[in-house]
Amino acid sequence: MADPTVTSCPDPATCRNLGDGHRTHPIRARLAGESPWGWRDGVVVMASGGRVTVRYVEEDGEVVAEHHRALPLSDGDPVRVHEQFRLLTGPGGWFCVALEGGLGPVPAPAAPDVWSPEASPGIVDLASGDGVATDHREP
Repeated sequence: MADPTVTSCPDPATCRNLGDGHRTHPIRARLAGESPWGWRDGVVVMASGGRVTVRYVEEDGEVVAEHHRALPLSDGDPVRVHEQFRLLTGPGGWFCVALEGGLGPVPAPAAPDVWSPEASPGIVDLASGDGVATDHREP
């Protein structure tokens, strides 16, 4: 179950919490960027403020992601979820989320070097606490 402190964050604009569902820690973003095999493609099936339900595309499963402020996502938006580092990416950036359900982390591949062209730097905007989605640029 998602962390209840996510939705009860007193002021998301001034929040300094680096826990699940709040600001993205730069190390979390770096590690996710260095493990590109860990992302699962999904589609938002329900978006309501900071809570989104994502249905996975290539695997049978869903996950509910929660963030301390409203996410810039709508039903039908394509997203990716990295369950190991609890990040959600889509239009607008990488967001640290608390997760309910899901399929668990994607196992590391036998040959992680094959994935190196897909790696991203895991940049975090320290003012907003959101990751910069260098892997999904706007068209």
